[in-house]
Amino acid sequence: MDKKKEHADIVVIDEAHLLLSKPDHYNNFYFQNHLQEIINRARVVILVFDQYQVLRMKSLWTLQRLEKITHHYPHQDYFLRHQFRMTASDDLIKWFNDFTTGKLTKLPTDARRNYDFRIYDDEEKMRQEIVKRNAEVGLFRILSTSGYPSILDGGKHYIT
Repeated sequence: MDKKKEHADIVVIDEAHLLLSKPDHYNNFYFQNHLQEIINRARVVILVFDQYQVLRMKSLWTLQRLEKITHHYPHQDYFLRHQFRMTASDDLIKWFNDFTTGKLTKLPTDARRNYDFRIYDDEEKMRQEIVKRNAEVGLFRILSTSGYPSILDGGKHYIT
């Protein structure tokens, strides 16, 4: 859009917390803020933003940083209160939300209704159980966030 000086009527941005919040020459982005540049080129912008999913400093977003840009424009805020992609009770959703803000409460009694949900206090025991279950039925994996180093050499790397 930028090279042709084009504009869009409506832009929908899912995962808007991944937008660049500063220049990133590696990704050929030379402006100061990705969202601001999209707003400059669109009549209407709809974005889905999760302040708890900051993955990289070049995409550092907070509600305050978002509001610093959006308060200049007429807009409406809507807050999603339920995670629709999870088949979970409101109590379990609340437990997850509390957990992500550092509040540890008693696990709801229905936590294992739709999931094999377990909490471990020893990561090696967890890893051993995952390896065992993977050998039995497959598809068991350890997933980690991007906060761990990424090494692209084709080898296996274990988080310790």
